[in-house]
Amino acid sequence: VKSYEGFTAPAKVEVNIAADGSTVVNYYYTRNTYTINFHANEGDGTMESLTLAYNQSAKLPANAFTRKGYSFLGWATTATGAVAYADQADVENLTVEDGKTIDLYAVWEINLFNLIIKTNNLVDANQSYIFTVSGRGYDGTEIWLQVAMGSNDEQKIVDVPAGLSVTNVTAGN
Repeated sequence: VKSYEGFTAPAKVEVNIAADGSTVVNYYYTRNTYTINFHANEGDGTMESLTLAYNQSAKLPANAFTRKGYSFLGWATTATGAVAYADQADVENLTVEDGKTIDLYAVWEINLFNLIIKTNNLVDANQSYIFTVSGRGYDGTEIWLQVAMGSNDEQKIVDVPAGLSVTNVTAGN
């Protein structure tokens, strides 16, 4: 029995061949299929699995997951991997193995916004200050950063995670 990549051969059959050559043997291969599962990877929502056959091209479904404070970048093949497929990417032959499950994981990037620290009304305008900002992000992660500002700085713009709930801003020198 000859094998072909992406196809499963039928079971072997024994047939008696007629002397007059009238025997016909039909031997059909089955195209392998695989299933793609989508994982939110700390996001929310659900997505239906996608089943494809070998040599069948298809477009991945649009991402239906959400994650507060994050933007969706695409799909990775591991939970901590880099983007391997864009949203709604064209795919074909992700595996040749029949019945295999392919897992794709949402890749998220935290949204940042600008926190503007201004030096108006400081006690001593000739002094350098270190501002300490602390708070929590959407996911409860504690965030702490320090911003150094000199006497010539009117303001500093710092990128911080979206959803930061600032609980404390202090100035010291």
